Amino acid sequence: MLAGTKRATASSMWDCEHVGEAIPVPGELSIILDGRDTPRALIETMTVDVVPFDEVTADHARAEGEGDRTLAAWRDIHERFWRDHSEDPRGFDPQMPVVCETFRVLYSACRGGPVSLPRTPRQIAD
Repeated sequence: MLAGTKRATASSMWDCEHVGEAIPVPGELSIILDGRDTPRALIETMTVDVVPFDEVTADHARAEGEGDRTLAAWRDIHERFWRDHSEDPRGFDPQMPVVCETFRVLYSACRGGPVSLPRTPRQIAD
């Protein structure tokens, strides 16, 4: 993601509902942390669509940047993940609702050192 290959992500709507996680909305800002909880990027959500798993598009799969970036690889990777790690007892189903989010990277540690994040929401908006 920091290098620019990943421009999308997907979440199980069932998992979001089960843990009370809000669905992202266009315009929302998110800070991306690394494994040591160090800010590495600031992203802005561009689009959000909820579609059945078996209707996720090849364009979305390519934008996620995983595996060989094909829809077949995306389906395999995500089905295995949701079968093994879903937080909702329903786990995986080909018709399960998937939250497909696209984003753009506003600040990235790969673009010249550590991310310098604004301290207040107003500074983020400016």
